[in-house]
Amino acid sequence: MEKCKELRDYALLIYRIRKNCTEGMTLEQAIDKAIDDCINDGIMKDILEAHRMEAKAMLFTEYNEEVHIKNEKQISFEDGLDKMSNLYLKLEELNRLGDYSKAVKDPVYRNQLLKEFFPESGEIV
Repeated sequence: MEKCKELRDYALLIYRIRKNCTEGMTLEQAIDKAIDDCINDGIMKDILEAHRMEAKAMLFTEYNEEVHIKNEKQISFEDGLDKMSNLYLKLEELNRLGDYSKAVKDPVYRNQLLKEFFPESGEIV
């Protein structure tokens, strides 16, 4: 970043937005304050003054994408937990404790069992 002023300035803007958010501001407030502070400090001043609304929209969208990705990961994780819980409950119900132990250790075998009991659930590796 020392060699690229634009990258350094952008990183400072993002840092300020994150700092503002951790201090309790809403995302919109955090972006507005960070833009104002950067303009006052001469960081990306020309761009932010000339294109404030576009920059704000881009920053807001970028952060919403991060939240979306985080939420999708959480949903996928919970879905995987549900599938594994259902598999292990089924194996326990059928008194297939040897399969239970093997499935915990062997992802290929676990996928084979998932296909056997829950063909609609897809594969988990």
